[in-house]
Amino acid sequence: MVCAGHTSGGVDTCQDDSDRPPLTGGVLAGITSWSRSRAAPGHPGFHTRLTTVSGPVTAHVGS
Repeated sequence: MVCAGHTSGGVDTCQDDSDRPPLTGGVLAGITSWSRSRAAPGHPGFHTRLTTVSGPVTAHVGS
């Protein structure tokens, strides 16, 4: 799991953001999961770390 956002709030996962995954240098870095609050200070969004699940996903898609 990866936490993302800004400690002062205003930048994070919000409702209906599931089609906007986190990118790092233009590369898909995670899958949007959930957020406790809509970009509120001190409440990061949570994302599935893509490198953690890429093996099982690739195995399933390839079968």
